[in-house]
Amino acid sequence: MPVVRGLAIAGLVLSAAACGTPSPMTPSAAVSPPIAPRDATDVSVHDERRIDDYFWLRRRDDPRTLAYLRAENAYADAWFAPHAALEETLYREMVSRVKQDDDSVPWRDGDWWYSTRIAEGEQYPRHVRRRAVGADRRFDAGAREETLLDLQAMAADRPFLALGLHTVSPDAALLAYTLDLTGGRDYTLHVRRIADGHDDRWTMAEVESAEWAADGTSLYYVTMDAAKRADKLWRHVVGSDVPDALVYEEKDELYNLEIGRTRDRRYLLLVSSSKDANEVRVLDATTPSEPTPALRTIFPRRTDVEIGRASCRERV
Repeated sequence: MPVVRGLAIAGLVLSAAACGTPSPMTPSAAVSPPIAPRDATDVSVHDERRIDDYFWLRRRDDPRTLAYLRAENAYADAWFAPHAALEETLYREMVSRVKQDDDSVPWRDGDWWYSTRIAEGEQYPRHVRRRAVGADRRFDAGAREETLLDLQAMAADRPFLALGLHTVSPDAALLAYTLDLTGGRDYTLHVRRIADGHDDRWTMAEVESAEWAADGTSLYYVTMDAAKRADKLWRHVVGSDVPDALVYEEKDELYNLEIGRTRDRRYLLLVSSSKDANEVRVLDATTPSEPTPALRTIFPRRTDVEIGRASCRERV
C-alpha cells in the first residue's frame, strides 16, 4: 500500500504545498537533489549520430543505476517528510470516496458463473465461481462458492504480484494462470487443479498467452525471447513427462504471436501481429493428440492489412 498510496497522492501534495503556506523545510535546505553523472554513449542509428549521456541508466546490472535510484528515493522522502500530515489527510479523503469491498458482475462460461471479489483493506481480489443452476443455467447467489485464486493470500510476504492470463479448461477442472513476481513482465505459467487448489509441479517462465485444447489436458502456450517478443508456440500435456513440443516459431522480429480460441472452442487461433499487419493460423482444438498439430493459414500477412476473425457453424 505505501507505494500505491505515495504515487496516488504525490501530485496532490505538491499542488497543496505549492498553494498553501511555504514549507518550513525546502528541498535545498534539507538535502541536495542527486545529480546523475554523465557518461556519453554512442547510440547512433540510421546514419544519424546520437550521443546519450544517460544511457547507462538502462543497464540494470550497472551498480550506479541502483545507487542513483536509491538516492532519488531518499531525496523524495526528505522532501515529503514535512508534508506527512497533509499526505495522510489526502489519503484518507480519497479512501473515503472509494468502495472498499466490491464484487464484479458475474459472467457465465459453460456450467459455471465466475466473478471477482475484493474485501475492505485488501489490495488484491479473489477469483471465485459458482455452479449454474437449472436447465437455463441461471446464477444463484446462494450456491456454494469455489475459490480459483486468492491473490491477497498469494501476495503475502511478496514485494510484488501481478496476475496475467487465467483460463479454465473446457471440462472446468483445471486453471491455467500466469504470475509476475518482479514487475518486469516476467510471467510464469502455472496449472492448478481447481477441486483442491493444488498446483502442478510443472511451470513455464516467460509466457505471454495460453489456451486449452478441447481435451482439457493439452495446453498451448506462447513464450517470449530475451527481448520480450512473443515468438514460439508450444504444446504441453498436463501430467505427462513428455517434453513440450514446439509447434510454431515466428522468425520475423517485427511480429509477435498470440494464441486464442473461438467462442465455441472448436478452433484455436494463432495470430502473428505487427504494428500494421497480422496473419491468422487456425488449429482444430478437437484433435490435440496428433504428433504434429496441423496449423492452417487462413489469412496470410499483407502490409497495412489487419484481419478480424470469428467462427460460425463450425467454420472460421
